[in-house]
Amino acid sequence: MTRAAGAPPVLVAGLALACAAACGGRAERPGGLADSTYVQVMARLALVDTALAPSDFDLPDSLPRDSARQLVLRRWGVSDTALLAHAEALGGRPDRMQEIWTSIRELADSLAKDGWRPDRSGGS
Repeated sequence: MTRAAGAPPVLVAGLALACAAACGGRAERPGGLADSTYVQVMARLALVDTALAPSDFDLPDSLPRDSARQLVLRRWGVSDTALLAHAEALGGRPDRMQEIWTSIRELADSLAKDGWRPDRSGGS
């Protein structure tokens, strides 16, 4: 199985939109998400998606990706719909979206180094 196999379509779509788009100056977006919440959730979902996780990060075999993804969304109180709405609202300023994408990658790398796991309550 390749690292990209099985990536949830909504995550891939959200990341693709996020990479290609940019956000304006408002902190609150459609779906009720602040940019900071979007970064927190997307960094964790990036780790759940093995195609986007650092090469040395692996989920335990006992935790399927779909279950891990649902744990992240539930802990942060975020729906797929809210993530997509936020990503769609991030259009128009690629420079800003690059900042958000950099924040997502940096946080994901930091969480991975700290041993974050979606099935543990520490660090949300």
